Amino acid sequence: MFAVLVVSACGSSSATTESTTEFLGINEVCNFIIEPRVDVSRKNLKGADLRCANLKGADLMGANLTGADLSGADLTGANLYNAILWKANLSYADLSRASLSWANLLNANLTGANFEGAYMSYAKLVGVDLPWTNMKGANLTGAVMPDGSIHP
Repeated sequence: MFAVLVVSACGSSSATTESTTEFLGINEVCNFIIEPRVDVSRKNLKGADLRCANLKGADLMGANLTGADLSGADLTGANLYNAILWKANLSYADLSRASLSWANLLNANLTGANFEGAYMSYAKLVGVDLPWTNMKGANLTGAVMPDGSIHP
């Protein structure tokens, strides 16, 4: 069980406790706030619409975020260790100081994303474009880069 504050497109909000995350794909939702230290690790969030979500400090370790829309989301300090982010949209998301070690970002959209100070050791970045992406101070040790090379 975990608590999520859902803010709908019409501006109303409600606190919801769910044992499953199936509701995360609802198109009417424009924002989610997952409280820091809330554990949504290893959850299936495939195709979730999390645009502009507040996911600061969220535990998404091992979560399946294949095809999820995280554009503009705040993932500052989030734990995305070993997360699956295949074809996820992370454009203009803030992942500063996030942990993405061993994460798989195959063909993800990282346009304009902020990875400043992020831990991305051994992450897979094959097939991603990095236009306007901030990687200042990111730890990329052993990461598989877009061209398939291994970062030293």
